[in-house]
Amino acid sequence: MNIFSVLHCEICKIIRANVFWLVFLIFAFGPIMMGVGIILSSDAGGINWKMYLTELLDSLAPLGLIGYTFIAAWVFGREFSDKTIKDLLAKPVSRSKIVLSKFLVILAWSLLLSMYMFAIGFAVGGILGVAGGLASFVWNIFFKFIITSLLFIIVTTPGTLLANILGTIRTHPDNRHSLKCFGLFWIRPLFSVDHPVGISKHRVFKVE
Repeated sequence: MNIFSVLHCEICKIIRANVFWLVFLIFAFGPIMMGVGIILSSDAGGINWKMYLTELLDSLAPLGLIGYTFIAAWVFGREFSDKTIKDLLAKPVSRSKIVLSKFLVILAWSLLLSMYMFAIGFAVGGILGVAGGLASFVWNIFFKFIITSLLFIIVTTPGTLLANILGTIRTHPDNRHSLKCFGLFWIRPLFSVDHPVGISKHRVFKVE
């Protein structure tokens, strides 16, 4: 299987899950409440797009961090919670392709969530009559928000992966050795040569 086939499988698994849609539904409330709160707390007619978007994105950044962490935890953690990790290991697919596909899915989903929250917040400002902004400024602050979100995603994803591995090992002491092998399954592709893998009872082995 090539990387596009593996990526397609990951995307299908996520889109078919209710969690994917619930994330967008839940995180829509944040920009709405923040946008309304910013406008109501300002003096009548005394807020423009620059003030509104600056205050809004200062609030959205921490909210987005929660979303990115949850997305990364769910994408990696569901393989353990659904007990599909053994099936994943048994497939004749290289470790690097599986890990890369998951990182790409997390990146795409998180960036989509960032753009979604920005769009909701921007729509709230437009509906409630915020004015006095230039298109160039709006695009400028949008790109700054996306870059900030990207940095958050890069920082949180590896930490979330490690927390999943250590947490699962801690809660399954009877299967500690196998779970350590599963942890190596996620991490080693970043530093090793590409090989398909399979799984035995106690170890990860190469499929010739």
